[in-house]
Amino acid sequence: MMGLTNVTFLYADFCAMPEEWNGRFDYLMIYDCMHDLPHPAQAMAGLKRVLKEDGLVTMMDINTSSDMPTQVQTPISAVEYNISLHHCMSVSLANGGVGLGACWGSSSLRACFRM
Repeated sequence: MMGLTNVTFLYADFCAMPEEWNGRFDYLMIYDCMHDLPHPAQAMAGLKRVLKEDGLVTMMDINTSSDMPTQVQTPISAVEYNISLHHCMSVSLANGGVGLGACWGSSSLRACFRM
């Protein structure tokens, strides 16, 4: 890929990555998916398990407040809650998950990182 020999893109289940991957990754990128996962806390634990001790994670997710009265003050909140309810939460719940959805909020996201 583009002449790079030290980069690999992998597709894997965050919650069921092979044991031989423990502590092997320098960098992980998670893009707009953590809130859709059935078990985001388990996924985060799996990611932390495979990341090297000095590894780096870049994560992009929807920027919402975990406090609903605060969140509904933003003009786009009706759209965010609609998408969250009809897609994000449905994907998670259909797979036996916790159904956090896109409006789980940044403080809930940070709590996942502190695990």
